[in-house]
Amino acid sequence: MKKIFFIMITVLAILSFPGCNGGSARWRVPGSRARARITVDPQGFPRLARPVEVPLDFASLLAQAGLAGSLDENSLHLVEIDSQGTVIDDRVPFQLDRAAGTLVFILCDSTGAGQGRAYDLYFDNDEKARGREPARVDTLVRVEDDIPHEEQLSIRITTPAGTYYYQKAGAGFASLEDRDGADWIGYRPCCESAGQYRGIPNMWKFHPGLDSCTSALESRGPLRARIRSASRDGEWECTWDIYPAYAVMSLLRANGTYWFLYEGIPGGSLEVDRDYNLLSSGLRRSVAEDWHGDIPAPEWVCFGDDSLQRVLYLAHHEDDQHSDQFWQMRQEMVVFGFGRQYRCCDTYMDLVPAHFTVGFAEDSSFAQVERQVASAFRPVGISVGAPERKPGV
Repeated sequence: MKKIFFIMITVLAILSFPGCNGGSARWRVPGSRARARITVDPQGFPRLARPVEVPLDFASLLAQAGLAGSLDENSLHLVEIDSQGTVIDDRVPFQLDRAAGTLVFILCDSTGAGQGRAYDLYFDNDEKARGREPARVDTLVRVEDDIPHEEQLSIRITTPAGTYYYQKAGAGFASLEDRDGADWIGYRPCCESAGQYRGIPNMWKFHPGLDSCTSALESRGPLRARIRSASRDGEWECTWDIYPAYAVMSLLRANGTYWFLYEGIPGGSLEVDRDYNLLSSGLRRSVAEDWHGDIPAPEWVCFGDDSLQRVLYLAHHEDDQHSDQFWQMRQEMVVFGFGRQYRCCDTYMDLVPAHFTVGFAEDSSFAQVERQVASAFRPVGISVGAPERKPGV
């Protein structure tokens, strides 16, 4: 059974992302002499403003197109085309991550479960770089480093979906504010379940308030920021990729078994009489009810408040069939863990690498949350065609 813990942003995060516009022309970027076709297959699941990553070797692409030298990043432009080759979007938002060797871009708006999409990536070498204007891409992921937050230097990441505060020495999220400013975690350095116990992922060395790790921005751009954290003893390591609509943790190294926790306050405060959790099976429970057991695949859970349409969702991508558990603590916070034994504190997960997704959905109905989680965690199919040289040059 595949456990797919997911927390993503709903149809609201689909909203027309800035930079998704229409256009027309066969060779849309005359200043770039080569292009390569990128096709995306949704693999049978609807996609909602889904970011995709495409591994690209530009040295090879340039050589295949007969262009010497190195890539001029200002020559990059991404254009969506229809099945007839007509341009339907001449300014697809994208981000080149040179360190990772990937191109990140957004499948603007929604994509049907059987609707393949095609893009032409224009590029050129640095031979005629002078005077080239870079593509205009609106910044959807804004990053500020070394922000003091709850007594620890933090990284603040602001997105259309919400604002994250990531403590660098603790390697965990101390606050996750929704678009209305409500903090769904509410860490503070005191008061046990009323503050210092809270956080995401609260995985041994990765916990707000600790001084156990080093963390740094590995890359940043308009569509994605990547944070890398490692414990000072070298035994634990992870990355967090923060996109416009959700964040993905990749656990890269672990010394022993582990859990992944959400300890916080749905909607900004714990209201036992109206807060709830909803599982991937469709089972909905009040937070007043403790439970444990393996969440059926796909493994995800969301938390909400009856007075709100918004929910926070968490997803675990891999299959481990281990116990998961939930309880509310002292009417001050909820405690949820993937791979945690009721009541406390055995751990079960041991797979490395492992992946988890966290995000907001702006429609709390089961159908919409289920759709968003599938959109975010289910892999898409990506292919890159042989490069084409502009005729006559």
